[in-house]
Amino acid sequence: MWQVTLLKFLPRYMTDLTTIKAQYAGMTNAELLTLLHEGHTLTREAYLHLKLECQKRGIDPELLDEANNNLIEIKKERIRTHLDNANKKFMAAIWAFAFAQKLEGVDDDHLKYGLMQKRLSEEEADYIIGSLEEKSTEALNDADNHRWQGVIKMICGVAILAIAFQVGLGNNAYGFGAIVLAIGFVEMAASSVKASRYHRILDNLQAVPPEAAEAELPAKSGGG
Repeated sequence: MWQVTLLKFLPRYMTDLTTIKAQYAGMTNAELLTLLHEGHTLTREAYLHLKLECQKRGIDPELLDEANNNLIEIKKERIRTHLDNANKKFMAAIWAFAFAQKLEGVDDDHLKYGLMQKRLSEEEADYIIGSLEEKSTEALNDADNHRWQGVIKMICGVAILAIAFQVGLGNNAYGFGAIVLAIGFVEMAASSVKASRYHRILDNLQAVPPEAAEAELPAKSGGG
């Protein structure tokens, strides 16, 4: 197993892929699979040649897919942790920028370029873009909840005013009812605007790109 331990560190500093391939060739299938599950410790080139060696030996493709999916999840988790630990104001500005761009219908390629201009790495930009639909859905659900809370407050405000009028509770009761009604109205209106915004963002995220829509059109039959 010494090759596995060596290759976990060696590819980070070594550029001689011929040597790396020779090391892979001298490893058993079990050692290759062990290293494959630790692919996050390798350079991109070293990991690519590791997969090629496994494929050349006819190792079960399902095992290769499992290791690859595991690597993707590890990378996503690292990016998520890194972004969570980043400056909160900076990340708030990044998310606001991404949402604003999607609200305007900007495509993923141009959004990715814009995010990288703001000092995100390519993988971080991909993560932000890939998370937009989930984040938008969460924001939409939050807006809907607050909208209903606003409606309930408005109903309570109207009820207080009605009771105050019928029983004659005085100006304080009228004032309290009016305040509850106003707070509910403001919350409902603000939440409705927010919900509309995220509905549009989700529509743009789920829209078929023009080039993809053209590709789906049936070919015109020949003739006049």
